[in-house]
Amino acid sequence: MADTASEDTPSSDIQDTEDLYTILDIEKTATAVDIKRAYRRLALQHHPDRNPGVDGAEFVRMQYAYDILSDERKRRIYDRYGQMGIQMADRMGGEFLDPQVSSLLSLFALVSALVSLMLIVFFALLAARVDGRRQWPFGVVFTPLWITDAVVVGGMLRAMVERFKKRFSSRRENDNGDGESIRSENSSTSFVDANNDGDSDADAPTDTTPLFSSNEAAGGSHQQQQQTRRRRRHRSSGDRMRVFGKFAESQFASLSAAAPLTYVLLLVAFQISLVLRLDGKVHWSVWRVFVPWLCIEAIHFILLTLSLLVDLTKPDNQQQSMVRRMAAEAAEKYWWLLIRLLQITMVILKLNHTLKCDWFLVFMPTYVPFVQAAVMLYIMFRQMHNVDSPESVQNQQRGAFIACCILLAVASSFVYSFIALLAWKLNLPGAVRLALVLIPVFVTLSLACCLCSCLSCCFALGFQPPSDEEQGAGSNNTGRTLIPTDRRIE
Repeated sequence: MADTASEDTPSSDIQDTEDLYTILDIEKTATAVDIKRAYRRLALQHHPDRNPGVDGAEFVRMQYAYDILSDERKRRIYDRYGQMGIQMADRMGGEFLDPQVSSLLSLFALVSALVSLMLIVFFALLAARVDGRRQWPFGVVFTPLWITDAVVVGGMLRAMVERFKKRFSSRRENDNGDGESIRSENSSTSFVDANNDGDSDADAPTDTTPLFSSNEAAGGSHQQQQQTRRRRRHRSSGDRMRVFGKFAESQFASLSAAAPLTYVLLLVAFQISLVLRLDGKVHWSVWRVFVPWLCIEAIHFILLTLSLLVDLTKPDNQQQSMVRRMAAEAAEKYWWLLIRLLQITMVILKLNHTLKCDWFLVFMPTYVPFVQAAVMLYIMFRQMHNVDSPESVQNQQRGAFIACCILLAVASSFVYSFIALLAWKLNLPGAVRLALVLIPVFVTLSLACCLCSCLSCCFALGFQPPSDEEQGAGSNNTGRTLIPTDRRIE
């Protein structure tokens, strides 16, 4: 009925952001429970099955209004952009039209721009300290990072508090819901079950495979007994796998929810231990300084393992063996973790004077992702020429291939130029200044800061609802409030 209502309702009948609320006879500040109550009350009056003489068009409009207002995302879009916004959201997904999503994206872009600016200041202070132009303690040099950490931790804590408040309010709203409607639903359900009691046993699916066949009970053949035991083992193993998969999925969900804040706190602990070691406050070994960072990698390893177990317990459509499937999933999930661990281990051994080699060789693990990306582009190039496809599809594939090559070339030029300059600086400390080494970093952070600032302005201004003055100026003679032409979706 919901789909039929959505298709049959003409968009010209519902124009502004007041019509749907008028159809259900509720205010714009109505809660979800109020909307449900109004819908059920009107459904008893306008449903064609209960009232044969009533026109069904009013019920179709009422059903359409309920479908929009009962959905939180569609209701937010409708309150800002009206019926045209709902139609645009149905065709394009409407993620960016959602005011809540656009505000979150605007806030994220603004925070990213501020973080990029703080990192630029930090690296400038670090270059001045390492090059000997300033003799500040490293605790002062890390001040932009302390500010960034405080902003990020405060934002995460606020998000957690808002999540708990929303969960508590939704639970309290459900507890204070319409008890009479719930009881009526239960009574109607029990009435339907009582009427269909005679057919329930006939329609219910039954397992026709017996656990104990008559031949086995009578001491049948050994082959039939073996088949029966095999079926029992298969059922029990499948049940165990499903239970284990649900347990791993619940553990992964709970741990992944707490992982971001844990990562940030461990990163702050790593920064504090590094500052204390550089300022000479403590005389810890390099391994002890990197303990918080290794803890981050350990937590990430646990998350990847739980994700791997969840994927292995799901049914496989390709009918692969468990060993091949496990090897493929593990190689895909642990690839970047192994590269990071290898790089961190080599850096720690070099700083601890245990590894006797050049710094260019120490950064060898960072070259592996570039080789992997180049191999993937080569495979993509071979597939483009081996597969026969229309010319339009080939042009799209060729454009995607060229874009990937340009992106890889630009990213690798910035990353590996910085690695080469850093290795040169570490091998010969007095040969080059750190400010010159950090030029690729400054360029990348400046571009990121400008891009995030532009995105923040676009999300904040491009999806902002009209003000009261604009609404008053945009009202027509019929009394309906129209969205201004410069902000109207057409």
